[in-house]
This record gives sequence, structure tokens and C-alpha cells, in this order.
Amino acid sequence: MNEIVFPNAYEGNEPYIFFSYSHRDSATVIPIVEKMQEVGFRIWYDQGIEAGSEWAEYISSHILNCSVFVALLSDNYDQSPNCHDEVHMAKTYRKDILSIYLPGYTAESLKGELQLWLGRMQAIFYERHPNIDSFVNALVQSKMLASTNKNAPESVVAKKPTTKASVPAPAQFSSSTETLLKRVALFLENGEWSSADVYCEKVLDIDPENAKAYIYKLLAQLHGKKESDLAFCNTSLDKLPAYKTALRFADDETAARLMEYNRKVNARLAAREKERQELARKEQERKRQAEQAMQELERQERERQRKATQKRLEYESLLSERDNAKKTVDRHNREKTRLQNEINAKLKEIAQMNNFKKMRTTAIAVLALALFNVIMLISLTSTVTGGKIFFLIAGLIAAFIVSIKALKVSGMPGGLVFLNIPTYGIFSIVTAFVSLSRSKKFQGLRGAKDQELVVLENQLKQNEAKINAAWADYDEAQKKLDSYR
Repeated sequence: MNEIVFPNAYEGNEPYIFFSYSHRDSATVIPIVEKMQEVGFRIWYDQGIEAGSEWAEYISSHILNCSVFVALLSDNYDQSPNCHDEVHMAKTYRKDILSIYLPGYTAESLKGELQLWLGRMQAIFYERHPNIDSFVNALVQSKMLASTNKNAPESVVAKKPTTKASVPAPAQFSSSTETLLKRVALFLENGEWSSADVYCEKVLDIDPENAKAYIYKLLAQLHGKKESDLAFCNTSLDKLPAYKTALRFADDETAARLMEYNRKVNARLAAREKERQELARKEQERKRQAEQAMQELERQERERQRKATQKRLEYESLLSERDNAKKTVDRHNREKTRLQNEINAKLKEIAQMNNFKKMRTTAIAVLALALFNVIMLISLTSTVTGGKIFFLIAGLIAAFIVSIKALKVSGMPGGLVFLNIPTYGIFSIVTAFVSLSRSKKFQGLRGAKDQELVVLENQLKQNEAKINAAWADYDEAQKKLDSYR
């Protein structure tokens, strides 16, 4: 990158231009300085500071003594506090100001205090010219810069005062404007804002640069009754055209007062804005806390519902457990009933078999009687006597009775008793043998039934133990249910 060569800055007593620029724009600004010096302009810029000199002192002295203050505006200029200070000083000393918009910077780019100070000032846009020669030629034709150009054309040379404070008011309309301004003051005092504004316009028709008329016009717009009321308005003054114009044409003392009013207004508005932001922050914090509280309530409600669902499920589980225990009890009771019925049936069968001893005794008696009858029949066939007949009849009767009993026990038909006497002996013997065989059969069955009865009784005991266990489960489930209720 080529090193920039800075031309010498003007030093002397002739009118000169003060160039205010950002060092970051040197590559654009220095060619403009060179071209303007070539056509005769006297320019001072900070490269002319002598070695070891104090920067602030030299800057302020050259602004104070310059004829025209030229601000070369750019984004870099806007961001430079030193450039802002230079513009502020030029405004304070009521210097003629010319704004040059460097490439890439427009009037819309102005903001803040630069917009207040330079927004309504004369300006030239570099980009509107095809080349630097065309741009410098436009500067040569400027009447504002004519006094600083030793080669300026006669058509643009004009004598201009260096400050607005030195411009005398023409005698022919001085008294009339003073009278009108007194009317305006009375209108303001009475709150007749529209009338005050109309008379301010009348003053400005006579004297367009009357700063007091612009101040009164500003008061009418803000509904203020006296100048000091400007410090208490609710709108920043630097946003109002009347304030800017009043500041432009006011003398140093009045301009200082107006800027002080504006400073107080801006300070109050800033404090109010800060308070508003603080209230907004607190409101936002309150909403955040309320939202957190709502979320916490929702979380607690979800937790409550979860616990309630869990408790309901546990209750239903215990209820099901209790019902299952009751069903188990009922099932075991039915099994108990069945077993008891079977035991009763077995006991009944066993009761029927308990006569086997009697059956055996009867069978022996029947055999004895049958044997007796046989002996008697044999004896009858040999010799018949009265005693033999008695014994014969008694033996037949006893045999008959015993045979009937044996037949009843053995289950044989009772009609067989009425067989004829000759066959009775054979019948008695048969009956006896049947009774003996029957009693043996029942004796074998009784042993099997006793075994079955023992098994059933054991099953019944086990079933009763199961019933007791099921009832214990039922009672435990019922206690748990009662605790949930």
C-alpha cells in the first residue's frame, strides 16, 4: 500500500478553511485537499500542527480563527468523539459550516447530535460528481468558500460577517418586530397558543433570522408560557425544527441557554426512560415469576394426579387381592362341602358294613342249627317218640328264626324260608355258607372304605388349613383397604 503524502497546511492571517475529518478517511480527504490547494484555497487541517504542540489548544485556536468550517462526513467521522467536539466548537463560535458527504455517506446516515448540528446546514455530496475535478469546481463556485480562495471568480466573491451576532438588525423593521414579539409574549401568557404562533409567523415574515420568534414559536408549539418552561417539556427539543432554527440564529448566550434547556429535558427524559425500562424489567420479572409459579402449580397438580392415580391403582389392586382371597375362601368352602359329603357317604357305607360280626355269628348259629336239624331228622327216621317230636319242633322253629335273620343279614329273599321241611336242612346249610361268605366280603370292603375315609379326612384337614390361610389373606387385604379409606 502506497504511503499517503500530506500537503502543508495553511498558516497565516488570510481567511482559510478548517478541514474537520477522520484520519481513517485520509486516503479520500488528502486528494481533495491537494486539488483545492491547486485552485487557490487556503486550508488548515491537523497535519499542520507543529511538533510538540498541544493538540487541543491548536485545534481550538484554528477553529476560532477560521472563516469556514468544513466537515467531511463519513461513518468514521460519525464514530469519532474528536470530530464531534470540533463540530460543537464551530457551532458554539457561530462559524459558517459546510458539510461534505464523502462516498458511502448520505443525509439519512446522520443521527444524534450530528443530525442536530449539521442536518440543516449547506452540504455538497461527493458522489454526485463524476470526478474530483467536477467536485472541486463546485466548491470554487460556492460563495461561502469564496473568501478562502485567493483565485476565486469575481462573481462569487462577497463580503460576509464571520458570526451571526455581528449582523445588525435593519432599523426600518426593528421596532415593528419588537411590538409583535410583545404581543406574542402576551398570547403565550394567556395560553392563546394559536394566536402566538400566527404572530410569530408575522415576525418571521419581517425578520426570518429572528431567534426570539423561533423560541416563542417553540413555546406555542409546546404550550409553554415563558422561556424557562422549555426545560420542563416532555419532548426532546433537538427533535423540533423550531428549536434547531432558534439555535442557529441565536447569540451565544441564548444558544447556551437553549442547549441547557435541551440538556435538562433530555436528562429528565432519559431518567424517565430509565424508570420506564426499570418498570418494564420489574413487570417482566413479575410475569416471569408468575409464569414460574403457574408452572410450579401445574407441576404440583400433575404430581397430585399422579399420586392419586397411583393410590387408586393400589386401592384397586388391594380390592382385587381381597376379592381374590374371598373367592379362594369360597372355593375352599365348596371343596370342604364336597369332602364332607363324600365322608358322610363313606361313613354311611361303613355303617352298613358294621354288621359283619353279627353276620358271622348268625352264620355259625345257622350251621349249628342245621347240624342239629340233620341229627334230629336222622333220629326221627329211626324211632319216633313224644320227646323226639318236641325237640324236632323246637329245632325247626329255632332254625326257622335263625334262617330268617341270616337271610335278612345276607340279603337273600325271605320267601326261601317257606320251602318244605324236607329241604329245610339243605337250605339252612346253604344259608349259613352264604352268610359266612357275605360277611367275609363285607369285611374286605370295610378295610378299603376305611382307607378312603382316612384319605378324605386328611384332605378335609388340608382344605380347612387352606380356608384359614385364605381368610387370613382376606383379613390382611381388608385392613389395607381400611387404611386407604
